[in-house]
Amino acid sequence: MLTRIKQPSIIIVGTEDDVVPGLQEKAATVADGKKITLKIIDGAGHFLRDLHLEDAVDIVVDWLETK
Repeated sequence: MLTRIKQPSIIIVGTEDDVVPGLQEKAATVADGKKITLKIIDGAGHFLRDLHLEDAVDIVVDWLETK
């Protein structure tokens, strides 16, 4: 489904996500670093809280600045 999106997209995955098992591996199969970018937040779960949320904001801001 992500491959049908025409606009550049970013996927942010936490290494401790236990809601969607294997999400990091699944996302890696479609991420090409150009149209679909994959970013990993070490120690984050499925729901980004506290410092992990700040990490996600920084990732999105940096990504948007390159678009």
